[in-house]
Amino acid sequence: MLVNNAGYGYQASIEEGVEAEIRAQFDANVFGLFAMTRAVLPVMRKARRGHVINITSVAGLMGFPGSGYYAASKHAVEGWSDALATEGAPLGIKVTCVEPGPFRTDWAGRSLHQTENRIEDYAETAGARMKNTANYSGKQPGDPARAAAAMIALAENDNPPRHLVMGAFGYEAVTTKLRERLAQIEAWKETTLGTDFPAE
Repeated sequence: MLVNNAGYGYQASIEEGVEAEIRAQFDANVFGLFAMTRAVLPVMRKARRGHVINITSVAGLMGFPGSGYYAASKHAVEGWSDALATEGAPLGIKVTCVEPGPFRTDWAGRSLHQTENRIEDYAETAGARMKNTANYSGKQPGDPARAAAAMIALAENDNPPRHLVMGAFGYEAVTTKLRERLAQIEAWKETTLGTDFPAE
């Protein structure tokens, strides 16, 4: 069993993102997770069993203003996890992404990095969300103890899900986004199918 939980949040508008902060975010949230998993995979492969649990986020399935770089790091882990699940399945290695919404952890507290919003054009989007995040710390609806219990149950399950969204906010946000995305794809189906070479 490997639980990749290390990571932290970085908030900035896309335009105001600081290169050093962005790269540090990816080093922790993405490249560190990749390296840790590569180190453990030989043991799991030899045993022909294992379970990799990656703590991503609701932001791994959708983006929010002010959290574009954080979302990008979590999207990277989600896509990588799809590939790992496919490669690992024949070897008995399972993969689950746990996608929490807002939980009462230190994520929005002292571990959060922010680049102050100074461009007025982003004040009502990225700037507003960044202020809200700081004020929300310690008041989130998600209970870390209940999340831990759910993860223990997940670890003990012989048929774990590929995705486990946590919290009511997460459930509503993710299911709404997926329905909207599917509807948009279906609405453009004719254009999509028209980009192949004509059938002979």
